[in-house]
Amino acid sequence: MKKTKTQVKPKRKYTKHKIHKLTLLEQLTQDLMYARQDAERLVAEYKNVIAELRQDKAQLGVRLAMYEAKAGLRPVTETKAQPTFDFSAFPPVKTRWQQVQEEHDAKNAKELAEEAAQKGKVV
Repeated sequence: MKKTKTQVKPKRKYTKHKIHKLTLLEQLTQDLMYARQDAERLVAEYKNVIAELRQDKAQLGVRLAMYEAKAGLRPVTETKAQPTFDFSAFPPVKTRWQQVQEEHDAKNAKELAEEAAQKGKVV
């Protein structure tokens, strides 16, 4: 008995597993798009709220200035001088270790100078 060739099934381009992966990928891509849109919407709302609060603040400032002018009060625009914390005028405080290092370096430099002077005399 000869084996006859059976009809060959056409190869599927995508298996069920690959189709599942593609739909999952499409779903995740869509979720990412929605998340970005939500984030952009929230940022836009945040900017709108800030703009409204700044307008309200400006309006309240104008009202306050009007009431102060009517009552003869000084304007609140005067501010006290802010303290400065500029310590550049003071020399940096050396630690004990830094002092020991400087003494050691000075001692080494003196010894090297003496050796160079002795070599100069010998030659």
